[in-house]
Amino acid sequence: MNNNLKRSILALTLIITFLIKSSDTVKAQQYTIKDRFNVKLAYSKYPQLGFTWHGSDEITPSFQTELNYGLLNYMEIGPYVGYGTFKANDISSTGNYGAILKSNALFYGMNTNVHFFPFLVKSENFRFDLYLSGKLGGFYRLTEEGMFPERGHEWDYGVYAGAAFYFSRHWGIYGEYGYGNYTNARFGLSFKF
Repeated sequence: MNNNLKRSILALTLIITFLIKSSDTVKAQQYTIKDRFNVKLAYSKYPQLGFTWHGSDEITPSFQTELNYGLLNYMEIGPYVGYGTFKANDISSTGNYGAILKSNALFYGMNTNVHFFPFLVKSENFRFDLYLSGKLGGFYRLTEEGMFPERGHEWDYGVYAGAAFYFSRHWGIYGEYGYGNYTNARFGLSFKF
């Protein structure tokens, strides 16, 4: 792991520890995440995950869905899955660069969100949300034999600051920005139940 990731994980661990300790002193009826489900539909731009010409700024668009469950008044955790397409090179017949074909990548992993407003807000219908998000997972390239890049798994992780605005009690928009080994931003729709 590189030093930036180690520092990010340490900072997130310290924040979570602080929030767990301070939650013992916050017992009033207030905005809470506990026992709530949250579904997010996200879009994020990854660099080209397959074949690319040197210096190319092509991207791999990724569409992901995550399902989070509130474990504590301020923390939720859950899995995510997603899908993206990228360019692959067929080198099976020539041993050199051949036809450029589309291939697929499946995204998967775990996500956790630590929310700030449950410590500050008394209203259950608060429309704004601020949180820290961490994800650890990966993607799997579904290329065929004889193609570059080869079929296989790659790690995908990140730590992000997130904000959401809810137009109604159950749905809104959100965005996250931070540090990831492949992507630094994601945004989309959020539904809470």
